[in-house]
Amino acid sequence: MKRTPKPHGEQHGLGTLAIVIGLFLVMGLISTFAARTLMLEQRMAGHHYRGALADEMVEAGIDWAVALLNAGAIDSQCKPALQGQRFVDRYLTVSAANRRTEPKAPAGQWVVDCTRTAAGLECRCPAPGSRTPAAAAAAGADYTPSFALALGVDQPNPHLGSWIIESWGCTEAAADACQASAQTRSESALAVSRQRAAVGFVAAVPTPPNVPLTVRGHLTLKAGASLALQNTDPAGSGQLVLSGQSSPALDDSRLATRPGMTVAQGKRFSDGAVSALTVDRLFHGHMGWLPQRYRQHPALREVACPVTDCAAALHAAEAAGSRMLWVDGPLRWTGGGVLGTSAAPLVLVVAGDAHLTGPLQFNGLLVVLGDVHWSNLGPAPAQLNGMLLALGDMHLEGAAQLQWNGPIADALRNQVGSYVRVSGGWQDLETQ
Repeated sequence: MKRTPKPHGEQHGLGTLAIVIGLFLVMGLISTFAARTLMLEQRMAGHHYRGALADEMVEAGIDWAVALLNAGAIDSQCKPALQGQRFVDRYLTVSAANRRTEPKAPAGQWVVDCTRTAAGLECRCPAPGSRTPAAAAAAGADYTPSFALALGVDQPNPHLGSWIIESWGCTEAAADACQASAQTRSESALAVSRQRAAVGFVAAVPTPPNVPLTVRGHLTLKAGASLALQNTDPAGSGQLVLSGQSSPALDDSRLATRPGMTVAQGKRFSDGAVSALTVDRLFHGHMGWLPQRYRQHPALREVACPVTDCAAALHAAEAAGSRMLWVDGPLRWTGGGVLGTSAAPLVLVVAGDAHLTGPLQFNGLLVVLGDVHWSNLGPAPAQLNGMLLALGDMHLEGAAQLQWNGPIADALRNQVGSYVRVSGGWQDLETQ
């Protein structure tokens, strides 16, 4: 009996089914492998992201600290204050004799911390040694990274004027969480980065004048004017006045120099070296930079003065912690008052003429790129404790007293100035 052949599709259906099932199995294996690879890459990407975020925060911490070192008064949230203590004074002790810098908190101890939020940095600047662990932030969709800083971690510091900042960057809002063990950080998916950077001091006045009064041009005393000059400090040169032009009639009874020198030896007029210098070169010789470059000092503050009287603006700048002031002249200071102290002298640069009126008292270095017009006709004394550098002419009416001061010269050289990062002075300690 002859059999009827089966249709062609029925003969090959089972084989096709087997092939399709095999392809599905292969595709499943490929999909599983791809998924595992994707998950691994996602984990690696997340790790790199957290590490990069921690690195950014550690760099931000160092730059933030340098900015605060050059800033004025701050409050407990590290924000600018109209008056109060500067960041550098709160956390560091700087020797006026040799720039030796030591932290007020124990070496290596965190003193400040900041958390980056949507509103910006939220920081804490407590008293040295009183910092407490930061509170953890509520869980959210985004990272809330932070940093914490230790100052002067290499004490005793052999580098006078140069010292170390250590910064910790963390992907947790409370930087203290990143001080946990590596296993704990791994389980919590936290990344931490540590870096040290060298900070150097740039003096406001690298070479303070060794005389109380330097006048590049003419020194003129109006009828009845009385100028008292003193340089009796043993650390001083004994010089009283240095001028590039001829001498006016000075009352020698109001001039005092150090033992071993005569008043005549303390007066130098018609000095060809001084008169030959331009304003820029004479300024550069004492201040280290040319005038337009000097006003870019990181710690210098430009003061906008009213046309009538700059006294209030100058006092407000001093109260806010500024020690280096720049005024685009003419400057008018009337009514007296005290600016600067022997312990915290100022550098005041006037780019133009200066008109000083009344029984004012100034402690520090006054540099006038133009002419000085000083008038004090009342009974109260007008005093300058430090140095006056007049790069034009000086005209005096009434009575004024200038006294060179060694501690002020030391402070201007070793305490007043700016802080900058030392090129190449950084070291990565940890990134996890």
